[in-house]
Amino acid sequence: MYSTKIALLNLGRRRSRTAFTLLAIAVAIAMTILMTSAGLGLKEGSSAMYAQEVDYWIVPSGSGVTDPITNSEQTMLGRVHQSVERIIENPDVNGASPVLNRVLYASDCGDGEGPKAIIGIGVIPGSIDVPPVSSEGFTPGDPDDTHEAVVNEKTARLLGVHTGDVIYAGESQTSLQPFTIVNVVAMPEYSLSPVIVLHLSELQNITGNREGDRANQIIVSGGTKDFLKSIYPDAIVLSNTESTAYSIISDKKILATTIAVVSVSILICILFISTTMIMSVNEKQKEFAVMRAIGISDATIARIVLSESILLSLIGGIAGAFLSIGGRAILSDIGYRLYETRIPMVMPTLLLIAGIGVAVAAGAVSGIFPAITCRRLDITRLER
Repeated sequence: MYSTKIALLNLGRRRSRTAFTLLAIAVAIAMTILMTSAGLGLKEGSSAMYAQEVDYWIVPSGSGVTDPITNSEQTMLGRVHQSVERIIENPDVNGASPVLNRVLYASDCGDGEGPKAIIGIGVIPGSIDVPPVSSEGFTPGDPDDTHEAVVNEKTARLLGVHTGDVIYAGESQTSLQPFTIVNVVAMPEYSLSPVIVLHLSELQNITGNREGDRANQIIVSGGTKDFLKSIYPDAIVLSNTESTAYSIISDKKILATTIAVVSVSILICILFISTTMIMSVNEKQKEFAVMRAIGISDATIARIVLSESILLSLIGGIAGAFLSIGGRAILSDIGYRLYETRIPMVMPTLLLIAGIGVAVAAGAVSGIFPAITCRRLDITRLER
């Protein structure tokens, strides 16, 4: 406690230098959090829209970001209708739905002229109280002959369609089928790419996934991990926090980018903190000599220096976390103004804590050398 109080007083003595160092740390940490957040948003795609309402995700082992394109049977769940029925029978489960994501072609006319690539999402409407599963206008359940569709605003603008119009969609440009738009969803979570939501069975039919009854994942509200694991013993059951970590680890590109960004941020923090602390130690040489003369141990002096370094990094890390929250709002607004698209950025509390932890770790490393240096000061030379 004594070391911490002295460290706080020392930080206040050179306010301009302290403020500059704090700003550098805050910017480095904020950039780390924002880039990781953007990577998570792009990785999770349609899963990001469920983050606040869904308790568990069931995903196949080995699934990845390219699944909607590769359509690999090995990275999909099978028998999803039967499995969801078993899941919903559990009284602790509030709702569940399979989710099938596929790249489709869509047009506002049926002749295949100029179809656009969009993201297709297949769900069982009404089976869980989250959009798009509960999107207004859908016939509840999973019939395969409704030819109903829900689109987001970007799809509506891209094709010039509205509620009540007919849109033509299919897996190829020559196999388009008609679907009546029953709702246009105006939600930020749906704004990154053009999206069309269909009944699961109908999307399975047009993409060849009806055989094997396949989907990319199952979202669940309520229940327990052990119960869900018993339904899909060979799959991975993830909670909210675990799904974020899995999104980073399971995608090598995002993992490599995250490691690179974190490494650069740590180096920046270490550079600024070390420079500040070395200058601080040099300025306080006579003070340290006096402290030794009155009986204060070298270990206590070293703790003061180390405490100053850690406090500097902690304050900078906290400032960086708040800066990243503001930065997310600014980036989202800029994206919407320029491209009419809000950048999806997943920023869980765990990510903010990790950013602060990176700053503190950099501060601890940065304080080691100055702490050792102050213990080696020659008191007799300073007294001359």
